[in-house]
Amino acid sequence: MPSGTYRKSLRRLLIVSAGFNRGGSKSHQRLLTVSTGFNRKSRKSLRRLLIVSAGFNRTCRKSLRRLLIVSAGFNRKSHKSLRRLLIVSTGLNRKSHEAIMTKYAFFNGAIVPIDQAKVSVMTHTLNYGTGCFGGLRAYWNPEQEQLYAFRFVDHFRRFLNSAKLLLAELPYTAEELAAITLDLLRTEGWREDCYVRPLLYKADEIIGVRLHNLRDALTIFSVPMGAYLPREDGLRVCTSSWRRVDDTMIPARGKLIGSYVNSALIKSDALLSGYDEALVLSQDGHVAEASAANFFMVRDGVVVTPPITDNVLEGITRRTMMHLCAHALGLPVVERSIDRTELYIADEAFLCGTGVQLAAIGSIDNRTLGDGGMGPVTRQLHTLYFDTVRGRRPEFADWLTPVYDQAKSQSAATQAVAAT
Repeated sequence: MPSGTYRKSLRRLLIVSAGFNRGGSKSHQRLLTVSTGFNRKSRKSLRRLLIVSAGFNRTCRKSLRRLLIVSAGFNRKSHKSLRRLLIVSTGLNRKSHEAIMTKYAFFNGAIVPIDQAKVSVMTHTLNYGTGCFGGLRAYWNPEQEQLYAFRFVDHFRRFLNSAKLLLAELPYTAEELAAITLDLLRTEGWREDCYVRPLLYKADEIIGVRLHNLRDALTIFSVPMGAYLPREDGLRVCTSSWRRVDDTMIPARGKLIGSYVNSALIKSDALLSGYDEALVLSQDGHVAEASAANFFMVRDGVVVTPPITDNVLEGITRRTMMHLCAHALGLPVVERSIDRTELYIADEAFLCGTGVQLAAIGSIDNRTLGDGGMGPVTRQLHTLYFDTVRGRRPEFADWLTPVYDQAKSQSAATQAVAAT
């Protein structure tokens, strides 16, 4: 069974993710500190909790149910399965089983300890959603002992374009932002895959809705991150009853903070209905994207994705997949509008994005695509993509920047840490 430290972390985790009050947490405290197994009532509660918090489909629920019906304690195999489950759904560290802690952030022009990167509850963006963000990844290659930053400059160009939509200006170029972020990652010293979050926000502490005449500020932090979804092979997807925000409402092409309420509504409805994800339609009824990922399908050997004029995010990973399909796999790639019913007759379909990376869709609205798993085109692309981001495909090395360069002197931004 888990150690006392692990049980304590797990107890907090389950209480938070299930929304239990203090009274309700007592029963789960007893549940998690027991060393000989679960009783029937607590097994049901924990099973429901884990299904909701991780968004599992029916197949995963069966596996989890088999795991939890063990009444005399975990064997090694089931304990390992549960540990993996909790790592995926919550981000627990596999070695320590404790919550992973970010140590630094870029804040107010310098890299500082994360507990110094704070804003007031009166901050304009916290009250009105008037900000934008980015999502970047860096991938660890254990053979080379190198962390590779993937398309950082391209990501920051889009980030600055999102800022323009909000009448915001920053005193940095995309290249300078990329350099700052590389310094931040070196300071953290990650030796695993990680996710980077740059955030532009309106820093004034005032009441009143507007975009102009407000101070723009920047922060950047990073966290270790592996898989975003509980699995990447055979997702159960539905079509959302919500519609994608239109360009004349909130521009979907930028990563604007307020617009992600739309994504959250789509995602929660899907998970609470037993699906892994949802596709959302534009105002005119065409497929836009998933809650927070771009969509591709394969029909008769042609790779098809919605155009950026159908209210989709101008994804960097989307552009990557289009390039890999056309130039590495030799497949025709077409950007065009997709009707809802066309989804049901696709040969394959998949989602992509910085968070999602690449995940195959097994069914849409309970209609199975192919054999319900990862199709041949998606599988080839999956292998190619992960080889590329980990620095194993030299022909795409221009997309990567090694984070750890021993020959490079310590930068001014990193030196700022020593002064704190």
